Amino acid sequence: MVSWLAHGAKPARARGGPALRRWILGALSALALAAALALGAAWAHVEGVLVEARSPAEIDALLSPHDEVFRPDGPGPFPAAILFHGCGGLRDSLREWARELRDAGLLVVATDSLAGHGLDWRETCEGRKLLGAERAGDVWVSLARVRARDDVDPGRILLFGWSHGAWSVMELFALGDGELPPGLAAAPAADPRDAAGLVLLYPYCGFAAGARRTWNGAPPTLLLLAGQDTIVSAEACRVWAEGRAGVATHVYPGVDHGFDQGVVEPEWPSTWDGGAARDARRRVLAFARERVGLAAPAPAW
Repeated sequence: MVSWLAHGAKPARARGGPALRRWILGALSALALAAALALGAAWAHVEGVLVEARSPAEIDALLSPHDEVFRPDGPGPFPAAILFHGCGGLRDSLREWARELRDAGLLVVATDSLAGHGLDWRETCEGRKLLGAERAGDVWVSLARVRARDDVDPGRILLFGWSHGAWSVMELFALGDGELPPGLAAAPAADPRDAAGLVLLYPYCGFAAGARRTWNGAPPTLLLLAGQDTIVSAEACRVWAEGRAGVATHVYPGVDHGFDQGVVEPEWPSTWDGGAARDARRRVLAFARERVGLAAPAPAW
């Protein structure tokens, strides 16, 4: 899954039986996760004190075995995209995005923070482990790793985040000069400000989000929000982005968190909206063409 409420279409209006029970359980889970997120964010500073500090090499050793790489044909070097999943981990909906971005000419690396840190998705979705401020270290280490690849153009790398992943990307650019994320003992060999752009889908922008206070040298950013988000506040993100240089925002009215996630999974009520999902892909590819250039023609969805 790639968000707190990640996958697909509006739930069917079943009058009874297993479908209705699954929908009710999913809806209750979504409410619980939203409450847990707010509580977890409120204690982010405590999490920062308690987490073990690791070197970039140690974090890289945890994460890199779980990378999934989607590589275009040819020798490269390619423009690249690094994908950071939501609190539910790396799931098939994110892999769909990865394949589409690869077919557009990007070398795509999808990280799996949960597998890397040995976490169950519930621990992260409930705000008990790996808050966005801490996971910003994963983002930084992953950027350094992908930047060092021989088949990647180091000047043309985009960072993508969904939900918790988008929050984590934002926390990296909320750091002051010389500041490190909780859990990271030293700076990796890459400057995050050298990224070519950020693509953020329905992140957490609440009162504990570091980006509300600091937005330090972030590259141009595309922010896509769900107008009827039941997990995070789209309005908080819209207000945060308003008037902020370099942030282009689009709000999809009437859709929920995870509207772009087309693979239905049993844990989550489906919020897929085909029209909004196709438009999001169109906007993302237009942004990628502007920021890093793409050789392949735009697909027709």
